[in-house]
Amino acid sequence: MRLGRTSTPLYRNVLPLCSVTRSISTSTNPAFTLGIRREDPSRIWERRVPLIPEAVQSLISEEGIRVLIQPCSRRVFPTEEYLKVGAQISDSLEEANIVIGIKETPLNELLTSPVNGKPRTHIMFSHTAKGQLYNMPLLARFTDSTARLVDYELLTNTEGKRVVAFGWYAGAAGVPEALNALALDHLHRGVSSPFLLLPRPYNHRGLDNLRQSLRDIGAIISKHGTPKATGPYIIAVTGNGNVSQGALNLLSELPIKQVQVKDLKKLATGKDTPRNVVYLVHVKPEDYLIDIRGRPYDRSTYYLKPELFNSLFYERVAPYINLLINGAGWKPGFPRLMNNLQLANAQRIARSIGPFQFTSVADISCDIEGGLEFVSKAATISDPFFTARPANHPADLPGIQ
Repeated sequence: MRLGRTSTPLYRNVLPLCSVTRSISTSTNPAFTLGIRREDPSRIWERRVPLIPEAVQSLISEEGIRVLIQPCSRRVFPTEEYLKVGAQISDSLEEANIVIGIKETPLNELLTSPVNGKPRTHIMFSHTAKGQLYNMPLLARFTDSTARLVDYELLTNTEGKRVVAFGWYAGAAGVPEALNALALDHLHRGVSSPFLLLPRPYNHRGLDNLRQSLRDIGAIISKHGTPKATGPYIIAVTGNGNVSQGALNLLSELPIKQVQVKDLKKLATGKDTPRNVVYLVHVKPEDYLIDIRGRPYDRSTYYLKPELFNSLFYERVAPYINLLINGAGWKPGFPRLMNNLQLANAQRIARSIGPFQFTSVADISCDIEGGLEFVSKAATISDPFFTARPANHPADLPGIQ
């Protein structure tokens, strides 16, 4: 989806990056070069760009910055559009004071040498801020050199809020992927779901087309209901940030009926629960977190002393839903939404209700072995679904998609 040119939220994300490059350029050398990196070739679906052509034009014409761009035919903006505004094609970014990209740079392409005696700066989502083990070699390359790392994840405004984030769109794109996963799971179980008719996100020209696809399927559900074999469709969304807001916004295109956690068991087990709507529960921390001292949930206490809290998501929510869309972030030291043992317990309760309960998870936050301990890797657009099965998972229980 070519969102950069038409979407205000994404265009705003460009502005802090321009500010970063301006501040670094004025503090180093007036003969300043910015390099736009080609993304890791192994990420075949990574078509996003860190700067759109209009932003590059501004840096060149207003700030006098030289911009190099590595050639790449995958980008959502053709290289020619950057050339038209004054950028120069270059296979090498050795001359770049700042190297900017989206995802982390492959180690064999990472330039850490100084430029004209000044430290080189890289701007990217490095996926190191939470101590991700798989990217510690990348972080070590910076700590062992003079090169500097600016991580989008750590750019904040004066109120401490992130200024560069794609979370809303991750949530929006995650919804159709999640519904596709649910439909595929149901098909494996012998039941055709209305969501089999939903094209995947990249098959839509834009957000409006995706919304219309959801409305079309919603009309089918309103008229014919969800399959009798599956019972009512119940979806849970966690998190209160951009990811969950994007997911909730897209889900609103379906014939949604908002429900509370206390309603879930009755909805899932009731023989007469209407099937011409999709039931949606936006799960809040107070719905599943308990203070081990028996006190009511308190947000400030939770963030101050997270070790005092346990999650009961596995028994209060998970068994009664068909699909979990996880938009809640997680950090070490905080209780997991569900650990591996709790996954097994949730599956046992779900199995007692029916074969279609709690079979699919869309972990959009994707903290590997984090909030959902059983999520051991990230899916890709080319390989979007996999079955997670923790080590020592009970033999009589399946993994979870």
